[in-house]
Amino acid sequence: MKVRLLIILFVCVSVTCYATEALQSGISVTVDSVNTHKAFVSCWKNGKKLFIREIRNPHLWTPDDPYLYSMKVNSGTQKFPIRHVGREMDNHLLLNGKSIALLAGSMDDYLKLFGNEAADDSIALALVIMKRLGLNAVRLPESMISKNTQFYCDSIGLIILNNNSDFLFEEIKCRNISVDSLMTDSTLPSPNSLRITTDNRIIHANGYDVAVVNVELIDSLNNFIPQSNVPLSVTSNIPACFKCMTDIFVKGKAQIIVRSSHIPETLTLNVTAQGLPPKRINIKTIRNNHH
Repeated sequence: MKVRLLIILFVCVSVTCYATEALQSGISVTVDSVNTHKAFVSCWKNGKKLFIREIRNPHLWTPDDPYLYSMKVNSGTQKFPIRHVGREMDNHLLLNGKSIALLAGSMDDYLKLFGNEAADDSIALALVIMKRLGLNAVRLPESMISKNTQFYCDSIGLIILNNNSDFLFEEIKCRNISVDSLMTDSTLPSPNSLRITTDNRIIHANGYDVAVVNVELIDSLNNFIPQSNVPLSVTSNIPACFKCMTDIFVKGKAQIIVRSSHIPETLTLNVTAQGLPPKRINIKTIRNNHH
C-alpha cells in the first residue's frame, strides 16, 4: 500500500488584500487562520489590530472558483481571498488540502504578444489570455509581483508562482494565437469606475484646434479593465463641439474628439457608462492670437 506523506508548510496564505480608499488610511486585512468550517480575519490600522471577524463555512478560493470576499472598513473596501496553501513532499502544491496540477505560463513569454511591453495594460491582457487558454498559474519575476497583479490573478483565477518557485508545474508555452479570438469579458474583473484623460485641456478658439479625450474602464484599484461592449454616453454644455468615435467601449477604451468653436468658453463633457458613476472633464477654449 502506497502512502503519500504530506508536509503542510502554511496553514493559510492570504496576505494578499486589496484596498481602495482605506489603504490610504493605513488599513489592511489579513486572514489569520482558515479551515473548511471557519476563518478568522483581522483588520489592522497603522500596525494596530482593530478587530477580528469570524467567517463561518468560508467560500474557499480556487482557480475554477476565484471568489473574493469584500469587507467595508471606514470609507474603503478591502477585497481578499480565503484559501490555505501547502506542499507535498514531492513539491506538488496543495490548495485547500487537495493536490493541484499546475499549468503555468511565463509572463516573459506571453508578453511577446504585445511587443514585450511590460506595461500594466499588457500584463493584464496577457493574464486574461493565459486564463482563456486553460492555464491556472502564472510565473512572474519579482519585479512584476505587485498588488495590482495579485488582484488580477486572484480575480480571474490564476496562482502566482515566483520565477524561482520549486513547485512542480507544467509550462504552457505561448504560441501563435489570435489575441482577439481569446478576449472575452467573462474572464475579466468587473469595472467599477471610469478614467478620463486628455492630451490638451486648453485649445484655441479658432474652429479647428482639437483635444483628444480618452476614457478607460478601471477597477477599484485604478487597474485598466479591457472589457468590450459596455455602452457609453456623453453629453456636453456645447453639443456641437465634440464627437464620440464609438458608442461602446472596445477592449476597455473609448475616445472623444473635442473641436473648438470660435468663442472662448469652457466645454464640459459628462461621460457615463452602464452601471458606473459618471465622470466629468473640462476643456477650455481661449482666443487665438495668431492669424
